[in-house]
Amino acid sequence: MALARVLRFHSHAEGDGLGEAIENAMETEFGLCEALAAYRSFDLDGAADLIQVTFSSLLGVWEREDQQAQARFRESGGEAYASLDVKAQLTRALQVKLEVTPHDFA
Repeated sequence: MALARVLRFHSHAEGDGLGEAIENAMETEFGLCEALAAYRSFDLDGAADLIQVTFSSLLGVWEREDQQAQARFRESGGEAYASLDVKAQLTRALQVKLEVTPHDFA
């Protein structure tokens, strides 16, 4: 289940931007807390921290209803997320989990 959550959030973040991925996770049963827990379960702490900081920053922007700030956050958050190369990190984490607990993948 954690893998599905990471892949789903990552897909939204890569395709629509980090801000949109956060909003989408909050509006569905998928959940932002569940996404963060899934990232952390694969030792993707840098990405989870960025998501959490971006969410906290967006809360203030949403409260002020500042459209220009929302646009800036979407752009800068997406660039920062892309620079983490989550796909490569997730691939490495999956390889390690496969070596340690192959029965989880059967």
